[in-house]
Amino acid sequence: MGLINQGYGNHKFRMTDMEKSIADCFHLPQYSGGYEELLHSFNKAKISSTKLTEAANSVKSNAMI
Repeated sequence: MGLINQGYGNHKFRMTDMEKSIADCFHLPQYSGGYEELLHSFNKAKISSTKLTEAANSVKSNAMI
């Protein structure tokens, strides 16, 4: 859940989607530039509230409540 495939040919990799990335950053804000940068990014992101809720539940953190 929350992973997407990117790349081309033999250079493929998996990365988290926007909603999972936002949830992870709220869980560990020190790795995302702090809350100010996180909130700025959150306001600019085009995200699905349903997917964000699922991602927040998967992180098992109270940071997004």
